[in-house]
Amino acid sequence: MLDWYWIQCIHLLFQLPCKKISSLHRLVESAVNGLLQKPEYMEVLKSMHVLFIDEIGQVSAKLLSTLDILLRQIRKQQFFWRIINHSIP
Repeated sequence: MLDWYWIQCIHLLFQLPCKKISSLHRLVESAVNGLLQKPEYMEVLKSMHVLFIDEIGQVSAKLLSTLDILLRQIRKQQFFWRIINHSIP
């Protein structure tokens, strides 16, 4: 079972490398290779129903695209994101 700490850190959970990779598809490839070495992380991503990202405004479009591609590949689905925009009055 994974520690809650590892699930909180998006880069660790998705095995995203810290080094700068310019190509989105190379970034995904690197993450997939990391996930293949961590089957417990892969299992969490396969069984996850909700991904809650706090402070979404701080997340880059490149990171969101990477997560989308990774989750579609891992889950073998055409779509992953179901966006809920909830604004608090």
